[in-house]
Amino acid sequence: MSQGGTAIPTGTEANPNTDTKVNVSQDGTANDADVKDGSDAPDSNGKPSIEADDEPAESAQEDSLRDAFREIFQTITKDSTTTSVSKKKFKQALMSIPSLGEMIASAEPALSPLLSGKGFAKKLDDIDGDKDAEITIDEMVDFCRSLSKSNN
Repeated sequence: MSQGGTAIPTGTEANPNTDTKVNVSQDGTANDADVKDGSDAPDSNGKPSIEADDEPAESAQEDSLRDAFREIFQTITKDSTTTSVSKKKFKQALMSIPSLGEMIASAEPALSPLLSGKGFAKKLDDIDGDKDAEITIDEMVDFCRSLSKSNN
């Protein structure tokens, strides 16, 4: 069938750029139910099965941690662009800014036991992955990720 001199394909058409196939009706339209790419194969209940992807959730969690640690570093340095803090300044801030411990525990509850006593000084050494006496946002996120993996 043609419309305005252009042939409208009917039947199952394959998109050459993907593995997606679309059932096109005589009037040239297709709807969501007509799209077939194999990824929505029905499960035993006859409903499309969609596998959950953990990566976006992990990425969102890491983004949230980065934002929280950026705010913590800003509280320590009074500079909104800072991405690292010396371990010495970090320790001093923990002792002089009462809300800082709460901010850290709120950002990552697994860090709360580390905030008391001498244990946190040792943990700062563990967090400082490149041993440059600076704690970076990335090092904090990496440390939290390693805590999370060790707890699973």
